[in-house]
Amino acid sequence: MRTPHLFAPFCLYKPLYEPLQERLQRYLITWRESAMEEIEKLKVDYKDGEVETWGNRAGLRGLGELCLGLSELSAEQAKTPANHYHIEECMNNAEPGSVPLIITLKLDL
Repeated sequence: MRTPHLFAPFCLYKPLYEPLQERLQRYLITWRESAMEEIEKLKVDYKDGEVETWGNRAGLRGLGELCLGLSELSAEQAKTPANHYHIEECMNNAEPGSVPLIITLKLDL
C-alpha cells in the first residue's frame, strides 16, 4: 500500500529555506491528517498537444499546496534549486504511466 509522499523528495538547505520548509511541513501534516483514508494519486499525460493531469482529491490538494509553497518563495530562493519540483513515476510521486512533469517558479514571466 502506498503512503502519502508528494512532498517527500523536497531537499531544502538551511537556513535559507527554513521558513519554506516549516510552511511545507505544516501543509504536509494538515494534508496527511485530512487524507489519512485517501492516498494521494496523480497521473500526468501528454496527448494530442495537451498536458492533462488527473488526481484524486488528496492528490490534487497536495499539488495545489505544492504550487502555493513554490509561489511563496522569496526572489532569492527562486534563483536556487528549490524553485522547482519534479512529479514523475521514478520519484514515486506519480502513478505508473505518467509522463515527467516539472513545476517551476519563474519570476520573470
